[in-house]
Amino acid sequence: MLTLVARAARIFKTFTRGDLEESLDAVVSLRTSSEMAGAVRVASYCRGLETALKHGQKNDLVAVQTKLCLAALDQEHVHDAEDARCR
Repeated sequence: MLTLVARAARIFKTFTRGDLEESLDAVVSLRTSSEMAGAVRVASYCRGLETALKHGQKNDLVAVQTKLCLAALDQEHVHDAEDARCR
């Protein structure tokens, strides 16, 4: 089973190759696994990226990497805050 990081790396690789079909598959994979893991912000970003890809829009790889990293970091802070409340 691929980790969230491995799924994100797959997105970067497919974007680098310019393979829109594989990029879409990689984004859907990250979105669904993020939803199952409760990574709401990552899933939300992936949903928007998925829509753009379905409409044939090519996204800048650097922008995608930056947004995915920020969404993941933001999600991590949410989980840290939730953990602190549970203690």
